[in-house]
Amino acid sequence: MYKVISLLIMLFCLVQIAPAQPPIEWIRTYDGGRMETFYDFYRVADEGYIACGRISDRMVSRDTTSAIWIVRIDNDGEVIWSELYDRNGVREFAKSIIEADNGDFLAVGYSNGNITALRIDADGEQVWWRNYGERHANAVIELKSGEFLLGGRNGDREGYLICINGNGGNVWDERYAQGVSNELVSIRETDGGVVVAGHFYEELLGWMIWAVKIDPEREGELIWSNTYSIDRVNRCYGLVSAGDDGFLITGYTSDGQHGADHPNVDAFTLKIDENGNQEWSRRYNYDEAERGACIERLPNEGFIIVGWQHGSLPLGIRINPNGIERWHRQYDFEDEDGFIESGLFSSVVIGHDQSILAAGRARLTDQLGSWNGLLVKLETEMLEPIIMYWLPEDTLLTVLLEDSVQFIVRARDQRGQELDYCWIMEEDTLGSDTTTTIQFDSLGLFDVQCQISNDEFTSQVTWHVEVAELYINAYQPDTLNIAVRRNTIIDFSASSRAVEGEEFIEYLWLLDDLEIADNDSVSIVFEHGREHEVEVIASLDDLSDNVVWQVLVNDLIVDYMPHQLELSVPADTSFEFEVFPFDPEDDSLQFSWTLNGDSISDNSWVLVNFDTEGHKRLIVYVADTTESDSLTWEVNVTPNSVYSDEPRHPDTPTLYPPMPNPFNSVTTIRYYLPTASRINLSLFDVQGRLVDAFVEGNKAVGMHNFTLSSGELSSGLYLLRLQTESQIQTEKLLLLR
Repeated sequence: MYKVISLLIMLFCLVQIAPAQPPIEWIRTYDGGRMETFYDFYRVADEGYIACGRISDRMVSRDTTSAIWIVRIDNDGEVIWSELYDRNGVREFAKSIIEADNGDFLAVGYSNGNITALRIDADGEQVWWRNYGERHANAVIELKSGEFLLGGRNGDREGYLICINGNGGNVWDERYAQGVSNELVSIRETDGGVVVAGHFYEELLGWMIWAVKIDPEREGELIWSNTYSIDRVNRCYGLVSAGDDGFLITGYTSDGQHGADHPNVDAFTLKIDENGNQEWSRRYNYDEAERGACIERLPNEGFIIVGWQHGSLPLGIRINPNGIERWHRQYDFEDEDGFIESGLFSSVVIGHDQSILAAGRARLTDQLGSWNGLLVKLETEMLEPIIMYWLPEDTLLTVLLEDSVQFIVRARDQRGQELDYCWIMEEDTLGSDTTTTIQFDSLGLFDVQCQISNDEFTSQVTWHVEVAELYINAYQPDTLNIAVRRNTIIDFSASSRAVEGEEFIEYLWLLDDLEIADNDSVSIVFEHGREHEVEVIASLDDLSDNVVWQVLVNDLIVDYMPHQLELSVPADTSFEFEVFPFDPEDDSLQFSWTLNGDSISDNSWVLVNFDTEGHKRLIVYVADTTESDSLTWEVNVTPNSVYSDEPRHPDTPTLYPPMPNPFNSVTTIRYYLPTASRINLSLFDVQGRLVDAFVEGNKAVGMHNFTLSSGELSSGLYLLRLQTESQIQTEKLLLLR
């Protein structure tokens, strides 16, 4: 037996038997006396929701007069208040509504051919109403600055953004165009700007999806603009943050052939990264014309898309983070009493209780065929049971022959259902309780597994048990990967169990393969800054077991930037250099930087301007009360003409050492991808248990940074793992508190 640290990919697996479609908890319709439609639905911060849309005499004519309709709704779907806003019988409607920081609401849309914005208070009283010229607004957000950004289309068929202040005053406006007809439909604020999605028409290309990123602090200055197509006709209706700095876009796509013989209008999702580069796209076809109208990120995992299907069937599609469908459902409300036609979904939100609420319109029998506002609440999805607790905590066990071990599992169902437990060892069923006791009466390796099931899903935890006649049952330090300062003394010890003759067990200690002791304990002074291996071997006759520690001995400087100690840089450029000491909180640390012998800084970092050509030597000295350390960069400053601005990057995926490391609050994780790849960036403890999965999914070419906060992590050594399609890389990470 050889006990060394191993990285377990998973401690327990989640097995899906079938994806569950959440049932409908309730359906509500809202009648304003004429023809009603909800276009947008918004979750209010404290409680309840607010919906906006239109009330009109008819839905089939553009000449029909209509009014803006806003309804405040409680958590159970009951009306708190309902108000109409109109201006002497003109055509008006609201396409989007949000809650402002002060509790007011801002609705935007169309008013008699103009972009319009209506601000009301929490009780529905009008605060102000402004128009901003042709044509209409589709979306609005409140910026971090407290201003509001409206997106839509102007009278020249250009994509149009208008920034207004809290009183409705125009701060700036900007036009964006790709083709002869352009429209912006959805907005999300993100780091470094605002991303807006829409579509445009160009005679040779047809209808294309379109996304731009702009800087609102520079009056809408364009950062990037990208176009996308899935088929001949592509229309965008929704945009949502993907949670990994990217975005998902939804809408519909087709080859332009319509009618009963061409049911090829498909809902879609399209994933873009933070720079607007397309990562993937998915189509969803259920033998009818499907359209995605809105997309929202779910709190557990994945996304929900709502829209409608040909024949006015509201549609819901649940997808995972990679756009793969988990379930879909057409909601045929004609089976419900009082409905004669199902209608459509135009908006979706995640409720205060994590349920899914979709809004739109439906037709009722008792209203002479008129449309009514529609709100449907879906129950929280049934997901796999959550394993809360298990014993033994270590899923890698060694026991003596004839030992009895009690195994315990506690789990809960996310919907409160009763769970079924099933214990299995080597294909034999052992019991159905939350606990089982097993006596191991034969030598070898055994898997003990507990499966916990609800009606739809199964979770499981598995112990890997080795049955032996002798093994080391306790050792100190109990962490097998250790990082220390030079000249640190560490006390090592071990104890063992055996079926017979425990008093005759002998011990042998090795340091880097050299014998150093033959007792059950030893003290070692680590004088040299490098990685050492300490091993203890317990033996009895022809039986043996061992434990191996990896000890990393650091100098004062444990990391530095840049990692290349020989650099070539162009003249008249500045470079930042930094060193990371073993204990950054040590108040006795002193830093000294020299450039060609001249002192230039006494901080842990320095910004150097290389203004003349030639060879430069940059040295940093770090000292505390007992020792010192130094590092030297040799820098060749070249003329600008011979320097290439193109950075040299590795041709394989590369995980760089975290900086700083060790750390006590935050550390930066960097990795480089030479090609767009699907990756998994995760953190494991020294027992191989998954602590957190930071990044999972497709990432674009280039350098990526991730900031890890210590948060609730315990002090100790962790393993950082980057898994790509071609390889797995790990880096050690030490947290000190």
